[in-house]
Formats: sequence, structure tokens, C-alpha cells
Amino acid sequence: KLGGLGVRDIRAVNISLLAKWRWRLLEDDNAMWKEGVIKRIGCGDQTKFWRDIWVGTVPLQDKFPRLFSVSTQKDCNVVDLREMVEGVVNWRFVWRRRLFVWEENLVMELLEIINQVVLSEECDK
Repeated sequence: KLGGLGVRDIRAVNISLLAKWRWRLLEDDNAMWKEGVIKRIGCGDQTKFWRDIWVGTVPLQDKFPRLFSVSTQKDCNVVDLREMVEGVVNWRFVWRRRLFVWEENLVMELLEIINQVVLSEECDK
């Protein structure tokens, strides 16, 4: 009566399933399968500082595109930029040029975000 072969729109079904699993990932902290999906950052030895999602929900290169564009460390891992001195974390950024004042404000915003992450001495998983 309605025509067609009764085949569902595969694209719509796929989007629906992806949304369902994404919701479960966000909501269910105890799911066993979550360990296989989520990358666990330890010391940052296998996590790209700018390119990987390791803090927040987007890569830092997308959140701070201006800083990324003037960075000389685009492919460095987190551990390469982080230095621990007497229990205090210091970040060693190298820029292509001197930063403008408004860019320095972006650096302060970046530091507020990344300093909330507690890294360990273990390797990334």
C-alpha cells in the first residue's frame, strides 16, 4: 500500500544508534565497555597536547586556534610540555613570536583549563 521494500533508512538508523551509544558513554560511569572507548591519560606520553582530546570535549587546537597557530610545538605530547619542579607544574610553551596582550590572556585561559587536570607518572592507556 505504501510502496517500497520495507527497508529502513540506514543513515537515519545509524545516526540514531550512534546517538544512543554516545548518551550511554556520557551517562553510565560504570559501563564495562567504556574502558575500551575512553583513553586514559597518565603522564601524557602518548597524548598530543594540541591535537588530542585530553581536557574538555574538543582538542585544544580547536578551542585555542590562535595559540595553536603561533605554537612551534604543534605535534608535542603533553609530557613534553609539562615540567614538575618541587611539586609545582610548569608548562613550557614556545611561540614563533612574542605574543600580543590578548594572546597572553588566551594563554592564561588555557592554563586555567589544563592546570585542573591531574596527571600521574603512569603511561597513557
